[in-house]
Amino acid sequence: MFKENKENLKVLTPDGYKLFDGIQKINKAACKVVCKTGESLTCSLKHPLCIDVHNFKFKKASELVTGDNIFHTEGWKEVVSVTEEGEIDLYDLINVEDTVSYYTDGFLSHNCEWIETGESTIDAELFEKMAALVCDPKITLDDGHYKIWEEADPSRLYVAGVDTAEGVGADSSCVQILDITDLRDIRQVACYNNNLIPPLEFTTKVHSILRNYGSPLALIERNNCGAQVVDRLANDLGYEKIVSYGNKTAHRRNVMQGMIAHTNTKYKGVLNLRYYLNEARAVTIRDEETLMELKNFIRYPNGTWKARQGKHDDMVMSLLYALFILEREITERFFEITELDSMGKPVMIEQMDFGIQYFEDATSIYLDNEVVGNNSVLPPIVFGMHDNQAEEDMDELTMFGYRPLQ
Repeated sequence: MFKENKENLKVLTPDGYKLFDGIQKINKAACKVVCKTGESLTCSLKHPLCIDVHNFKFKKASELVTGDNIFHTEGWKEVVSVTEEGEIDLYDLINVEDTVSYYTDGFLSHNCEWIETGESTIDAELFEKMAALVCDPKITLDDGHYKIWEEADPSRLYVAGVDTAEGVGADSSCVQILDITDLRDIRQVACYNNNLIPPLEFTTKVHSILRNYGSPLALIERNNCGAQVVDRLANDLGYEKIVSYGNKTAHRRNVMQGMIAHTNTKYKGVLNLRYYLNEARAVTIRDEETLMELKNFIRYPNGTWKARQGKHDDMVMSLLYALFILEREITERFFEITELDSMGKPVMIEQMDFGIQYFEDATSIYLDNEVVGNNSVLPPIVFGMHDNQAEEDMDELTMFGYRPLQ
C-alpha cells in the first residue's frame, strides 16, 4: 500500500531535511537491532545500515554481528544484538529528494532494496526471459550502428536517452529510443551505438534520429562531451524538447539544459532502471548488446554502479536516461499521471495540452543512409526530364550494373 506525501513532510538526510514522494507499507520478515547505548531499530532483514560513511558502505541488518558499528545521528553505535521478529508491517520512504539515504530512528539507511556487491542489475532468471525476446532489427543503417525494430508511428509515444563519448574508439556514443505508450509494455524500438563518431558529428546524428521518431522528449547527459551535444542541439539546431534535471543536486547556480550527472542522480536513475526491469518487468529489450551490458552492469563496494571490469555500459546509461523520464518528479512535469502503482511509480500517463507537440512530422529513416535487411525497401527514384540529364543518369546507373524495373 502506497500513501502519497500530500502534506509535504520532510525526512532528515545527511544533506538536511528533504521531501519524499510517499510511504510504502510492506509486510516483510524483520529483525531488531539493539545497540550498546540503548538505541534500537526494527527493520527488514535486508534493510541496509551504514557501516562506513566515507566509502558509502552498507550492510544488511540481518548480517550485523556483535561489535559492528553503525552510523547514527549521534555518532557511531556499537551493535550488541540482532534478533529476528518474524513477519511484520514495515514502512519505507519512496523517492527521497536528491538522495538515496535518510535517517531511520536516527540510523543512516537506504530507501531501496539491498543489492549485493558485484550483483548484476538483472538476475539470471530475468536475463533468460529477456534474452528470448532479443531479435534482429528490421532495418539496419549507418554500417550497423543504427538499428530499428519499429518505425515511427504517430499514434505512439516515444522518449529518448542519449549518452556521449569522445569518439576515439573506447566508450561509445549511444541513443536509445523507447515506446512508452503503455508503461506496462515499454519497448526498445531503436538504438544507435558508435565508438568512433566525434561529438560534433554525433550531435547531427542525434538530431536526425530524434526527428525520425517525431522529435520526442530527450534526456541527454551533459557532463564532459555531452555538453557539446546538448548546447548545439538546443542553440544551433533549435531542438526544444530536451529534459533538464540535476541542477539543484549539483548545486549549479545557473540552470543548464540536459542531465547533470551526479552520484545521487545516477543512483536514483539506477533504482528507477532496476524497478522497471526487475519489479515491474515492463521493459522489452530487442538489442543483444544492450542486454549483455545490462548483465554486466554491477554494483561496486563503494555503492557505485558501472560496467564490470573490461566491459562497457554506454548502452545501459542511455537506456537509464530514457527511462529516467519516468521518474515521477520528471514525469509530472510533462504528463498527467492518471495512475500510480503500489510503489508510487507512474503506471498510466496521459499527454497534457500545454504547448508540447509530443509527435511532430517524422523524417524518413532512409535519407542519406544505406539500408540493410531482408524487408527493407528503398523508395523509388524519379528522374527529371531536363535536356539529356535523364538519359545521362540512366546510362551511369546502367554502367554500375543497375537495370530498370519492367
